[in-house]
Amino acid sequence: AGSLPLLDGGTATEALRVLSRRLAEPFHEIRSVSVFRGEALLFREVPSGGGTPSGFRGARLEELYRLGALYPGKPVWGRLSPSLFQDPQGQEKPVIPVCWGAVGEDGVPALVLLELSPDSLGSTLLATQRILRYQRTFLLDGGSRMIYGDAPIRDGLLELVMEQYRQGRRMFSVDFSGRVYQCCTQYNAMAGWLTVSLIEEQDLFPGAKDQPAYIELMALASVLLACAV
Repeated sequence: AGSLPLLDGGTATEALRVLSRRLAEPFHEIRSVSVFRGEALLFREVPSGGGTPSGFRGARLEELYRLGALYPGKPVWGRLSPSLFQDPQGQEKPVIPVCWGAVGEDGVPALVLLELSPDSLGSTLLATQRILRYQRTFLLDGGSRMIYGDAPIRDGLLELVMEQYRQGRRMFSVDFSGRVYQCCTQYNAMAGWLTVSLIEEQDLFPGAKDQPAYIELMALASVLLACAV
């Protein structure tokens, strides 16, 4: 694990390019796929098109190598951060890096890097977790920075939720500016992300008198129980 054959820029590199294109094209969440050998960029595939970068940040590449070296040969998810590559038009957009670190037969380190769109990825993930029409769900990275949210959130509310989470609570209610919110959190160990779901109490309980809302209330209870596992 963690070993790569020598890549000489010829047949092996072209095979990787074709493989990366075929893997990445069906997924709109992927902004680019890159392969490095040492400090040399062997190739960069951009499925959605786009301009050619003006260069890449050497210090950032070192950070990604260290990230990939944590578990050689396995994908390691990074936190929301600037792209490794410098946009020629200066339009810097944050990405989520996924790294595979390895070592060539000659001892030279190699890195496979996927840069993912936080908006596209967050939208895809949260779409499968949203059950109630008045549920608000947010995806946070390992540094508690917002990757994506499916609705606006009031300043200070998320900070209050994270205070409760850091105290070991996973399901709880918070009182913020005179409004009570029911909250459920779920940790993703693979990526180190946290999903936070919020429902304002006044939206939840008054509607439980009629049957459709009662069914939704039961669905919420199922979600909360699943988060507790």
